[in-house]
Amino acid sequence: MSMEAFDNLLSIVGPHLQRSHTHLRKAISPMERLLITLRYLATGESYASLHLQFRVGKSTLSGIVKETCTMIWQYMQPISLPSPNQERWLQAASGFQSVSYFPNCIGAVDGKHIRVQQPPGSGSRFYNYKKYFSVVLMVVADVQYKFIAIEVGAYGSSGDSRMLMYSEFGRHVLQNQVILPPPKPLPGTMNPLPYVFVSEEVSHFCRT
Repeated sequence: MSMEAFDNLLSIVGPHLQRSHTHLRKAISPMERLLITLRYLATGESYASLHLQFRVGKSTLSGIVKETCTMIWQYMQPISLPSPNQERWLQAASGFQSVSYFPNCIGAVDGKHIRVQQPPGSGSRFYNYKKYFSVVLMVVADVQYKFIAIEVGAYGSSGDSRMLMYSEFGRHVLQNQVILPPPKPLPGTMNPLPYVFVSEEVSHFCRT
C-alpha cells in the first residue's frame, strides 16, 4: 500500500478509531491501530508476532483488529464497493462485450476458499473438498477482475451453486430484488434475451 493510499484510508476511518487517554495508560493512536490491522491482514502473522513488533498485548491486538476491520468495512464499503445499480451492470456488460465478445453478460461468479482453523464445535461444516477448513469468499466480478458484489462466510463444505443461491445476493437476484438491466437482443437478432451471470458450476443460476 502506498503512503498516499494509507493516508487516505486513515483520513476516513481514523476519526472512528480515536480513543481517549486514561490515568492508567495512553490510548493507542488511530494510525497505529490501522498499521496493526493492515499488517495482520497482509501477512497473516500471529498475535504473538505482532505483540513483539508493536509492544501491544495479545488480547488488545485481537480487539484492535476486529474493531478496525469493522470500521474499514462500514466506512469504505459505500465508497469502494457500493451496491451495484443498473448503470454498473451495463458497464460490466459493455466490458464483456468489448473484451470477451460475450453479449448480455453482467458478471462472472466464482468462489475462493479462505483457510481457517476449525471453529470449535463446527464438525465438518468448514471442511472442504481440498481437505482443509475454510470459509468461502464468493464474488461477482467484471471483465477487469473488479468486484461488483461479494459474499463472505459460507461453510467450506458447501458447493458453489449452493453458496450462491443461499447467499444474500443470490436470494435477492432470484427474488427480483436486484435492479438488473431489461432484456436486450443479441447482436444481429431481434428477440430480447435476459442478461446472465457466468460461472463454471452455477449455470442454472445464470439468468435474470
